[in-house]
Amino acid sequence: MRDSQRLDWLNRTRCQVDRCSLISCSIGEISSRPDYYFQQSALKQTKQLFPDYKEIYSEVQQINLQRLDKAWKRFG
Repeated sequence: MRDSQRLDWLNRTRCQVDRCSLISCSIGEISSRPDYYFQQSALKQTKQLFPDYKEIYSEVQQINLQRLDKAWKRFG
């Protein structure tokens, strides 16, 4: 789920040159880039949307978000 937020942001903010007007390209509203702090603040809402997440310790979820953030920083 967390990785899909980042991929969605990446796909919505990128435009391939051969498919995009050089003058303008409407890509819709761009939300803020999901980073560790953005996703960590959404953990409570995530647990409400996905009740199974309540069984996972918060520390484990935060560590996974840190790993994901580190991987995306190396990727980008």
